[in-house]
Amino acid sequence: KQGKTEHRFTVFEDGGSFYTFPYHLATDNEWMRGSPLYTKSYKKEAQGYTLIREVINNYNYDGYINTPYHLMNPISSTDEIYRTDRTGHITSFILFYDPDGTPGGPNAHNEFKTFYLTGGTMHLASTEEIAYDGNFALHNKTFFTYDYSRHYQTKETKHISSSGKETFTKLYYPTDKNDLSGLSINASNALDIMETGQIATKVQREVTTKNAQGTVLSHSVTRTDFKDWGNNVLMPELVKTAKNNGT
Repeated sequence: KQGKTEHRFTVFEDGGSFYTFPYHLATDNEWMRGSPLYTKSYKKEAQGYTLIREVINNYNYDGYINTPYHLMNPISSTDEIYRTDRTGHITSFILFYDPDGTPGGPNAHNEFKTFYLTGGTMHLASTEEIAYDGNFALHNKTFFTYDYSRHYQTKETKHISSSGKETFTKLYYPTDKNDLSGLSINASNALDIMETGQIATKVQREVTTKNAQGTVLSHSVTRTDFKDWGNNVLMPELVKTAKNNGT
């Protein structure tokens, strides 16, 4: 079928007055550019194009949804700014110069220009897919949360279907070892090794489904037990699955 697709992406310009003297590095926001904001799909009909599908994305920037401006343009200050933690990094730098043309004046030591180098986490916070059928629109939403204190990976997702049914998914990784019960000695030892080199490997997946009234419809747990087969070759040994009440 004939049609067309439209895309829109994040476009954040570099920050700072790097284009005026004295020249310096820009506050580089390249790492926040190019992520898809929305996609619209149309079908071709006799009277023109009709929207049939739309995907809308929202992003988490250092804990702020769709708002990265605290990283793009840090608040100006006469003091040095330095911040570094698990989700963001801001460092200020200064260039001494004479803006008023009085070199050696009494305030020369306070005449400088500040610029910043910044960075931080950026992850998909939510996505919504809308399917259009005539006068009807079917909405499916998914929300994402991440564990920045341990591994920066997706920790939980919540999917809401157009009928109101909710699906919750919780993921566990090697650094979540202390949250897992019933690990064998082999599996526990393997996770100790994987904590340093395979932190993004999924170890356990829990899925719970509820109807629109909140009643649990199903619950399942799938765990992969890894084993060190020698020479730090870490491969799955067992895959275990439990459904509903553990049967």
